[in-house]
Amino acid sequence: MNTLKRWVIGFLIFTLPGIGVAYAATDTNTVQNFFLGDVELKDTDLNQVLTLLKGEPGKDGVIGRDGIDGINGIDGIDGINGIDGAGVKVVGLALSDPNCPTGGMQLDSYPTPEQFFICNGEDGVDGADGSGVTVLPLAKGNLNCVNGGLEIKTYPIVQTSYLCNGVDGRDGRDGRDGRDGVDGKDGVAGKDGVAGKDGKDGLNGTSETNTVTIGGKIITNVCDNSVKIKLNHAFTPNSGFAMSSIVVSELSQTCLSASTTFALTTYLQIKELSGSCDLSAALDSNCLQGVAGRAGQYVFGGVVSCTIDLVAGVNVTSPNSDGDVTATIGSTAPCIATSPEDDWATEVNIATLSQLSPMDIDGTLGFAIEETDE
Repeated sequence: MNTLKRWVIGFLIFTLPGIGVAYAATDTNTVQNFFLGDVELKDTDLNQVLTLLKGEPGKDGVIGRDGIDGINGIDGIDGINGIDGAGVKVVGLALSDPNCPTGGMQLDSYPTPEQFFICNGEDGVDGADGSGVTVLPLAKGNLNCVNGGLEIKTYPIVQTSYLCNGVDGRDGRDGRDGRDGVDGKDGVAGKDGVAGKDGKDGLNGTSETNTVTIGGKIITNVCDNSVKIKLNHAFTPNSGFAMSSIVVSELSQTCLSASTTFALTTYLQIKELSGSCDLSAALDSNCLQGVAGRAGQYVFGGVVSCTIDLVAGVNVTSPNSDGDVTATIGSTAPCIATSPEDDWATEVNIATLSQLSPMDIDGTLGFAIEETDE
């Protein structure tokens, strides 16, 4: 910008009248300076020496407009690719591989190619067998535990030991009798029902192994007068003992008459309560053990009766050489429970014989053979 200003000033100096020019004559006269005026100067009069007078610096001119933006530059060249990084490739090796017979892994490194193997170790020696214990509950009356308990067996060294229940403690003293409640009003007496005909008493039955005291009656005088009855039961872990069947043998085949249908009924006496019962104790001998007993379907001192119709080939065997047959009341036979608490008036249905425990029977058994109405 300063250079441009100088050129402008110089141009103005040359164009203004009265500009001074210095020239030299060809004679011996000294060089003189002249300012331009009325004297006309010729080319020959000039000595080619020009003197310019420098005036005061002028004011800065008005700032010019911004120039047009320049064109974008050309994109630079792509840089050089970087060096590949290091890595490892892992390959699983199966059993019987030549580098790892027991299997393992193969490691391949890059970019520097190196190979390594990590092999599984061989199987170790089997450890010794651990010890164990089996526990089996024993019912009351067992030869090794009279009051019941547990049989414990250890292995692999077999040793058997017994953890028996102790003898029942003495009964505590009876508590004081409570005060009698106020008697309720007597209800209206119901009409007496028609009395049924008495049946003829049968002969007492005999007894055998696993058969408790037997008493019975024969309602009809044409069927039988002497039979044997056997109670069978089964044990299931975590459930205990349950009745499986009642077998009546030496039963006359006349009880299978084609013209008459007979029903066989057995009566089982439930034991009396001998002490306090703790239902939370699985082996408390004072409690009723059967499923139906724990559910309250039969009670202490009550009676459970089970009845079936005698049908040849279904629940009765073929006659033997003496002409006798054997009838079986199976585990699925329905039964009925009664109780002395209401003078045997209420009958409670029990789904099956299997819901009765042999541990709940006090040792008394009765039976009856009757003609049905069919």
